[in-house]
Amino acid sequence: SCENLLYDHLQQYKNMKLSSKTIIAGNIVFAMIMNYISFFEDSLSMNTEPLILELHSCVQHIPGSSSMSKILFYKKKAEEIIFKLINRSVTDSWFYSPSRKKRHPDPLNCLMNYGNYILFTLCQITVRSKGLHPGLGFFYNNNTGTSLVCDIMEPFYFRVTRLILRMIHQGKITKNHFIRSNTGWQLSHDGIMDFTRAFEGELLSIMPGDQSCLKNLIDAQVFCIYDWVKNGNPVRIYTRERVR
Repeated sequence: SCENLLYDHLQQYKNMKLSSKTIIAGNIVFAMIMNYISFFEDSLSMNTEPLILELHSCVQHIPGSSSMSKILFYKKKAEEIIFKLINRSVTDSWFYSPSRKKRHPDPLNCLMNYGNYILFTLCQITVRSKGLHPGLGFFYNNNTGTSLVCDIMEPFYFRVTRLILRMIHQGKITKNHFIRSNTGWQLSHDGIMDFTRAFEGELLSIMPGDQSCLKNLIDAQVFCIYDWVKNGNPVRIYTRERVR
């Protein structure tokens, strides 16, 4: 039953050694960075090679990190580099952004916030549908009761970025899709509809080198956690292979 699974999940989680949790946390951040490296190397944008080398440098430190604070340090460093790479890949100068921010967003941050919100919602629904506890995360340790959901999102953030950059490049999202407000830029009704429709398409698309579509990859990642809870099998994290 669902109650039994929640109990099993809690027990399995409580019985974990900190070292085991740190290894999985490192694998989550490693996957997030590697998936971005793979994406940016495949997209072959101009003037990105030095930044990609910086990402490689960050990711090399993750497997040997023995503490959450070290993993977090390299994650934050990588995220700053990733945001620079995103800006260099933006083909419409109206979307250039000085920094990643969730509050009072500019248009690029507005798109990232909304895309990540849709991804979060999907991951949370998938976690709950399997009967897992959404608050038992390996890397994240927040008080919102959704730390496992945040963990599961990490390796898939690059797909939100991929969608945003493609929509900007193809002119499917423009400044006409935005409204200025006291709290920053927001998507208009048409902007929300167009972006949500495109996100649904992204969920069903298969990237070269992947075995299945994004939605199935998220399902498989959640099932891997379920399998760990039920059978004690290792927690593997989705890491994309670069297509050469």
